[in-house]
Formats: sequence, C-alpha cells, structure tokens
Amino acid sequence: MTGNIECRTMNERQVVVFDDRIEDLAIEREIFGGIAVDLTLSGTTREHVLTDGTDAFGIIIDATVPIPADVISALDELEIVARSGVGFDNVDVDAARDRDIRVTNVPDYCLDEVSTHALSLILALVRNLPVYDRRTSDGSWDWTDGVAIERLSEQTLGIVGYGNIGSRTARKAAPFFEERLASDPYVADNTIRSDDVEPVGFEDLLARSDVISLHPPLTEETRGMIDTSAFGKMNDETILVNTSRGEVIDQQALADALDQGTIAAAGLDVMAAEPPENHQLLARNDVLVTPHAAWYSNQSLVDLRRGAAREVKRTLEDEPPKHPVEEQEWI
Repeated sequence: MTGNIECRTMNERQVVVFDDRIEDLAIEREIFGGIAVDLTLSGTTREHVLTDGTDAFGIIIDATVPIPADVISALDELEIVARSGVGFDNVDVDAARDRDIRVTNVPDYCLDEVSTHALSLILALVRNLPVYDRRTSDGSWDWTDGVAIERLSEQTLGIVGYGNIGSRTARKAAPFFEERLASDPYVADNTIRSDDVEPVGFEDLLARSDVISLHPPLTEETRGMIDTSAFGKMNDETILVNTSRGEVIDQQALADALDQGTIAAAGLDVMAAEPPENHQLLARNDVLVTPHAAWYSNQSLVDLRRGAAREVKRTLEDEPPKHPVEEQEWI
C-alpha cells in the first residue's frame, strides 16, 4: 500500500505515514490543517521507507516499521521519527540522536485499553475460561473440565514494570487480589506504596506471585528476562501474562515450563515474531493468545493517530515535542 506522491510546491514539507492499519489520512490532515505539507500514506517494509521516505521531513511509523541506523542515514531530509505507539525498539534512537533527528512516541493513548486487556487475560486464565470454552465447543458439559481453580481473592498479583500501564493494571486489580507486588528499578518505592502495592525485588516477585503481569519496555536489560532461570523461581500454579513485548519472554523456555508443569498457564498478547507461524505455544489449552490487540479501541486508534501527527506538527512549527524519546528505561 503506497500512496501517490505528487509534486510538492516550494513551501511544502513531505510527511509520510507508514502504517498498514489505516486506509486514509483524514485524521492526520485535520491535525495539520492549513500547514503546507505533502502528506502521503505508505506501507510498512524497509523498502517502503527507503523509497517513499527519501525526501521526507517527518515520518510516522507503526511498530512493524524498521528504522535502523542505515535507514536513518539514507533519509537526508529527515527531522522527526514519530512512533505511532508506545514502544520504540524498532528505531535506532542513538543513530537518530547523532543526526539531531527528533524521535517521539505516544505513551498515553491506550493506558485504559492495555491495562483492561491484561486484567481480562488474568481473569480468564484464573477461571480457566479457555479450557471451558474449548471443551464445550467439543460437546462436553462438565464443570470438572476446568479444575483446579483457586479462589482469586486469596492469590497474589505481581506486576513487573510499574509505569503508566503497569500501575494502572495494579489499581484495576485491587478489588480482586488480596496482595499486590511490584518490581521496577526506575520507580520509587514510595510511589508504588501509594497504590497500596508492595515494592519488591524481581526474584522475590517471581517466587511470591500466583499471577505475574509483565509491563516493561523492550530493552537490552529486559530482553529475555523471563527465561529458564526465572521460570524456576515461580511456583507450579503461576499464571504469566504479557501485554508488553514478546521478546521479554524466552518463548522456548515458556513452552518447556508449561510442558514440565513448572507454571500453570500463560496469556500472551505479544509474541517474539508477529504474526507467529506454526508456533508451539498456539492452540494449547494452557495458553490464551490475542493478536497484539491490547492497545485497541475505536477511541484509542484516533488518539494514537492524533498524538503522532501532533508531534510532527510541533516539529514543523519549531515547538518542543510533548513526548520525546530520551532513554529506553522502564517507562
């Protein structure tokens, strides 16, 4: 899907949106208003970026669009990379910074959606809904298909990453869980305690939690942090939920832990490769998978597009960004 790039007038700056989720640029055109921009829509491959972004002042990109150092160096006119989403692990931020190219994201557009989705996965797995659904679809009508189910109010919830989404998930889960823990090296203990959540170390959280919800960004620090060693610290009734980034979990280690009964179940909205092809974690009764949909609602999609376009508009008008990407910390 590549937009028709027309000849620009002398004063127009080119802005290209690389996103397969949308069909037109009505929302973006509304944001830019009377500003002289050549606004076009393109696909999400490296080739799309190198071809259609050659003369771009600004690019707006989805999570699937790769912006490594060599792509940045090929875009001579580029002044801003606006990530249409929260995570920015597909952008070489250091390479952009070396060329004084602004990188922004939209960290606040889907806080309610992702936290609700995480809690939905938790509740579905605690009550064994995937098993009941599959068994009844096969003709069974037996309450014992879902055993054993533990009482939710007596379980402990552990939140890894206590940023905007992790903290909101913890607050939404407060009526359900007797005890809530959180581990985040970048958030002050007093901030965590203010939500009546106990701050703990990562290994302590793994050992004490019955349900673990993952909310860190993908960094070198967090990549593969849930590995064989981490699973070994969990108990055999642990439910693991991930709505952050797929690479935070070592997926082979997760499959092994499920096979060996090291943990009980997993809820995944993200995978290391998306879409996954014939992955061993799919179609298991102890794994509930959704297609990287936690961010979505009709409202959040509009807020996302407006937020990314406004960052480009600020750059065009020599205004400071609202959400500059500085360092890949646990935000």
